Amino acid sequence: MSLKNTQKIKCPDCGTEGEFTIWQSINTKLNPQAKEDLLSGKLFAYTCPKCKKVHYVNYGLLYHQMEKQLMIYYAISKEDEKEILDTFAKMENGDMLPGMESTDYTLRVVHSQNQLREKAYIFDRGLDDRVVEIMKVMMVAHLSQTNPDLEVGDIFLEITKGKPERFVIRLKNGVLGNSPFSQKVYDAVKAEYIDSKGDGKQNYIVDMNWAVECLKNK
Repeated sequence: MSLKNTQKIKCPDCGTEGEFTIWQSINTKLNPQAKEDLLSGKLFAYTCPKCKKVHYVNYGLLYHQMEKQLMIYYAISKEDEKEILDTFAKMENGDMLPGMESTDYTLRVVHSQNQLREKAYIFDRGLDDRVVEIMKVMMVAHLSQTNPDLEVGDIFLEITKGKPERFVIRLKNGVLGNSPFSQKVYDAVKAEYIDSKGDGKQNYIVDMNWAVECLKNK
């Protein structure tokens, strides 16, 4: 099931109070529009009814895609993360959450809205997020070698019209860049680093730190 509630929010610009829907969990089968709002960024966007300014509200939620047996939890604090990791561990031992028909799920924890949207896109398009994170680390290593003065802040895979198109790179100085997605590189990375490592369903936190350790242990 999906869980949501309505809260009063005061606009930081004009002080006008309005209502905003906060989702504790989204079941994409029951609420496909909420899924689309998440992917577009609208789910966290509050528009003031008076001045029409848009502000982004930060809150944690559970993204549940039943048809793909996927759960992604956006944790906004260490306490939230610990609680969901404990819940995921119980699921491994056979405890099912409401709406589940099996515990054979891919489980992930993320730490930003962008990471949540990216993971949802990645799994929705049938990609392996472990491969994507390894590709990111390889890109950072290449940039460090060719442009040692550049410091990378974030990298996210951009998917348009159902296909991975490019990696968007944000440097720590705020400058944005991009690098095209290569299916050939994706396949090569998957074959070398992933195929022999199981399905990764219980790699709860798969990010660039995870990818660095994966490359170290190869």
